[in-house]
Amino acid sequence: MGGASTTPKCSTAMLLSLSLGGIAVAALVATVVAMLATETLRGDAAAINLAGSMRMQSYRILTSRLKQDSAIELERQIALYQDKLHDPLLSRMTVGSPDFKAQLGLLKSDWETQLRPAFLNPNMDANNLSAMVEAYVTRIDQSVQSLQRASEKKVRTLYTIQTISLLVLFTLSALLLAAVHKKWINPLRQFMDTVLKLKEGDFSTRVNYPHEDELGLLGETINGMAEQLAELYLDLEQRVEDKTRRLQQSNDSLHLLNEHSSRLFAHPDELYQLVP
Repeated sequence: MGGASTTPKCSTAMLLSLSLGGIAVAALVATVVAMLATETLRGDAAAINLAGSMRMQSYRILTSRLKQDSAIELERQIALYQDKLHDPLLSRMTVGSPDFKAQLGLLKSDWETQLRPAFLNPNMDANNLSAMVEAYVTRIDQSVQSLQRASEKKVRTLYTIQTISLLVLFTLSALLLAAVHKKWINPLRQFMDTVLKLKEGDFSTRVNYPHEDELGLLGETINGMAEQLAELYLDLEQRVEDKTRRLQQSNDSLHLLNEHSSRLFAHPDELYQLVP
């Protein structure tokens, strides 16, 4: 028992902690990716709706212009459209989407250089203005399609990351369960069997666990205890045997003495002859 190591070289607790940490990280990644996917879909949907409302607002401005509404009303409709065009949400959607960034740049350029001046020009022909609006709306539709493609690409990427994270999570969980069964459950069963045999008096049984970890230290302790019990039991048997032998010798002596005493008392004349 004196050779038992007090410090495990390969800590079972450390391995378990690392395994659980890996599972926690994989679960965290999967959760974060799911949250990002939700926020991405929400933001993309809002941006697509905003781009769609820009198309409707373009037609409202055209209608206001053709109806010859007041300049104040026309300016109000134009201001509403410009607020949509320069909404920060659309600017955020350009990150990671060069196609939509280019489309949005063209929309802003065409608006400032062509469509807005045409709306404000009272001498602009209605047919030409309608054609310009139709062309501009077509560009808006192209921007919406670009947004949809970018959104689908991001969703596919996030879905792939989430799938990989879940696979890693399930793999780590399965490996951990297998490791727990192989590295801890089976050895503990062996330890229990050994302890039960020791309880039944089989002091020759030993734990066979060669790994240098906490369970290995426990196994060495059980083996050391078994050796001590075997030595104590052997010593006890030796003592009992010695005492039994001495007791037998004493019994033999007493038996012999009793036999001679009985013989002497049975023939007292022989005793008197022995006395001078």
